[in-house]
Amino acid sequence: MISIALATYNGEEFLREQLDSVLNQTFQDFEIIVCDDCSTDHTLAILEEYKKRDARITVYQNDYNLGYIKNFEKAIRYCKGEYIALCDQDDRWVPEHLSILLNIIGDKPIACGNARFIDKYGNSLHSNLIDRDNLVIPLKSEIDLLYRLFFYRNTFQGASMLINRKFIEVALPIPEVAKYHDLWLSILSCMYGGLAFTSEIVNEYRQHGNNYSNSSEKGTNRYKHFCYTLLINVYSDYRMDIINELLSGRFVFADKYVEQIRIFKEKLINARSLYGRIMNIPFLITHFKEIYC
Repeated sequence: MISIALATYNGEEFLREQLDSVLNQTFQDFEIIVCDDCSTDHTLAILEEYKKRDARITVYQNDYNLGYIKNFEKAIRYCKGEYIALCDQDDRWVPEHLSILLNIIGDKPIACGNARFIDKYGNSLHSNLIDRDNLVIPLKSEIDLLYRLFFYRNTFQGASMLINRKFIEVALPIPEVAKYHDLWLSILSCMYGGLAFTSEIVNEYRQHGNNYSNSSEKGTNRYKHFCYTLLINVYSDYRMDIINELLSGRFVFADKYVEQIRIFKEKLINARSLYGRIMNIPFLITHFKEIYC
């Protein structure tokens, strides 16, 4: 069985469309675990309506607002399935979402698919995550992916993931320093066996309001990231927090990953001084392909 973890908060506008897409999956052996984070609109009424129609849906209401990541974490903890799929309230799954991911996960901690961008009304924006981020398929080694995740951006969207339950036991709790649960899971997955990825579309990623991510960009900001990450010190503090968490002693990694993370930490420390930024230039030139291609 697959457990589907859905975190909701004031999601009435698109929730029905998402629930319909989940219930219409070609793979039907699943449960849906919903945690609502104190919605003030009609989200709960919609959830109760669907719960009455399908016994596989269980709804939990928070007594107080947990925030996006901790609400997702709570939903995951209630899941009983061998695999857990993360579900956003405003996206739309393709009918084969679960079956595609189940077919590729194998012994990996996480399987992830591609996502196409749609607008508020469900119309295609003619772009997807692979195109936007210039991701080369098949994926490179786990260490090369770590370069990309730390120094460029994360292509692996949480709502396009299927997670092995055994990995969940390692990944939770998600630390407060992890601003994005999918980035945290992607980094950790690289260090615990790798990540299975397919270019097939499994999710339709709705762009609206605050979640708009410039889907038409197609990697045009790669060179800005090149300069900003380790030469202008824009992203360093956030990544340093994640690195400190990884090196805190909570996790047991192969030596090659520990060494790599320590190198990343050194480069981020360098980024705090002009001299250090100059020292980082050869590193960025040497590893440009791992980071941006």
